[in-house]
Amino acid sequence: MSMRTLSSLFAAALACIAAPACERAPAASTAEIAALAPATAAGPATDPKSDSIRIAIAKANTASQQAINEAALKAGKVGAAPVPVGDAPAVQSTVSARAEGLLAHADRMRTLGSPDAKVWMIMVSDFQCPWCAKFERETWPAIRDEYVFPGKVRVAFLNYPMPAHRNSWAASEVAMCTAGQPTGKFWPIHDAIFREQEHWETESDPLPKLFQQLDKLGMPVDSISSCVKQHLTRPLIQGDIDRATRAGATSTPTFFIGGTPLIGAASIIEFRKAIDAALAKVEK
Repeated sequence: MSMRTLSSLFAAALACIAAPACERAPAASTAEIAALAPATAAGPATDPKSDSIRIAIAKANTASQQAINEAALKAGKVGAAPVPVGDAPAVQSTVSARAEGLLAHADRMRTLGSPDAKVWMIMVSDFQCPWCAKFERETWPAIRDEYVFPGKVRVAFLNYPMPAHRNSWAASEVAMCTAGQPTGKFWPIHDAIFREQEHWETESDPLPKLFQQLDKLGMPVDSISSCVKQHLTRPLIQGDIDRATRAGATSTPTFFIGGTPLIGAASIIEFRKAIDAALAKVEK
């Protein structure tokens, strides 16, 4: 590893400690809100002016699903080149034909809230980011109870594993492979991974401790382990990175609430202001 690379990783780590967000470099070249919500998660049609996230979903729905299909088909061919995975570890992805359904199911399961909710809240997050864990621990429960469960806001989680966090990709793959199971328990494993962050983040191989969480939740460890080891969900995770970067995300956690960005582990007071403003806009 070059000194330049080491300097970059050190700078990213310092940024993560010094600010309420973990930075990712290089910065995005555009702040345009792109297709952030999962392609399969669009709710009922509403006035396009009411929510820019829904506009993005409508424009990119077909393209996003086609990209998933093409990735699965390409990797399913014997001798095919690995699916491009950007900052992912340099190992081959072995997506098979059956992965198409798994990816679509995982995409749906990482959303939470009523399909009738008029506002999307997109969470761009890294499972190994300490500021993301702080948000999950201190702020997310109140947002969930006050806005998501009552049907006011619909949430989608986008993976944004950063190069400085060596175990983040593994955590994302465990979470998305869990979401792809028939039971689709994304949110329980999401909670468990963040809750136990300090126990797996420093491991040379985090999978044993991540799989322990699956066992505690009564999830099929063997099936999920097979999915993780074949890297079946990497195209979906890379798609999350690409969409979030195009939308202007440069750090974690980043949130898009009704199309408006909110960066960092802000207080519940700040989130209430942003969510209430988005709701007021669509209720006019």
